[in-house]
Amino acid sequence: MKGKKHPIISSGQFIAIIVATIALFMAVDFGRRMAAIYRLQREKARLEQEVAQEQSRQEELKAYKDYVQSDEFVEQWARTEGKMVKPGETPVVPVPVRTPTLSEKHPPEEGQAMKGESHWREWWELFFGGP
Repeated sequence: MKGKKHPIISSGQFIAIIVATIALFMAVDFGRRMAAIYRLQREKARLEQEVAQEQSRQEELKAYKDYVQSDEFVEQWARTEGKMVKPGETPVVPVPVRTPTLSEKHPPEEGQAMKGESHWREWWELFFGGP
């Protein structure tokens, strides 16, 4: 009987291989989808946390905006940075105590004239606190 050959794989085995291959591809695809879902959930949680932080910052900025627009802030700014006073108040400007220099402690004798001395150092110390 030469005409009839028996197949190496039976039809039942062929169908089982096809089903196993499809199941394997489905399992791999399922794993990839689960990993993608996990990444998306982590990203969602991170973004929700970021949104909560930004909403908190927005509330702080709104409160600061309200404070800046208040009369209390305007008065505080006018007194500190604006150097302003209310009518009837007397501004007090502290002047640093100036210690006498060595030449002032021992003034030159009558015959000696101070050569080229100007008052620039005194002005410098008055405005900037040192030479």
